[in-house]
Amino acid sequence: MPMLFYETESDTRGRVMLIHYMPEQLTEEERSKGISVDIVPDPPQPVKGKSHVLYVNPQTGETWYEQVDRLLTQEEQMEDLRSQNLDLMAAIADMAVKLGVI
Repeated sequence: MPMLFYETESDTRGRVMLIHYMPEQLTEEERSKGISVDIVPDPPQPVKGKSHVLYVNPQTGETWYEQVDRLLTQEEQMEDLRSQNLDLMAAIADMAVKLGVI
């Protein structure tokens, strides 16, 4: 059974900071600071500009993910620029055709 260690936000909500898959290796004192859960759900599919944060209800052990905004990675920024560049090149070519330049 995995053990979740979380930062308390309220009595029924904690932001998971660490997932420990071998809690039997922890001391009793360490285990007392976390909560055991049956399973840790897989995160949702990635969304550009978003991260998924795991939360737990410390009273029930219920877990869920929430989306939060994040900065785009360099790869995502480059892909956006490539896409914008292609759109501009297509618009220029379309205008050139309409003007009879091409």
